[in-house]
Amino acid sequence: MSIGLALLAVSSLVSGYTNMKSSQTQSMFESLQGQATQLDYEHKAYLVLDAGYRLRQQQAMEYIGAGVEIQGTPLLMLKETARRTEVEAESTRRTGGNINTIAQMNAATIRNEGRSGMISSIFTAGGYLLSGK
Repeated sequence: MSIGLALLAVSSLVSGYTNMKSSQTQSMFESLQGQATQLDYEHKAYLVLDAGYRLRQQQAMEYIGAGVEIQGTPLLMLKETARRTEVEAESTRRTGGNINTIAQMNAATIRNEGRSGMISSIFTAGGYLLSGK
C-alpha cells in the first residue's frame, strides 16, 4: 500500500471526525437556543397573566368606586377579562413550546448529518485502503 493512500485514508477519517464533533457542538447550541426561547415565552406568558390580573383589579376598583356592585354585567366583564388573559397566555406558551420543538428537531438533524459524515469518511478511508497495493 502506498503512503499516499494511507494519508488519504487518515485525512478522510480526521475530516469525518471533525465534521461530527462540529455538528455535535452546533446541535447543542441549537438545542439550548430552543430551550432559552421557550423560557422567554414562558416569561412573556407570566407577564400577560400579571397584566390581566392588574387589569381585572383596576376594573373592579373602578366599579366599586362608581358604586356599582360586582354582579351581573360587571362580573361578566371581569370573567371575560380573565378568560381572554388565560387564552393569550396559553397561546404565548404554546408558541414558545413549538419553537423549542422545531429547534430540537433541527438539532437532531444536525447531529444525524454529522454522524452520516463520519460514517461516510470511514467508508471512504476503507476504500482508499482497499484500493492500495
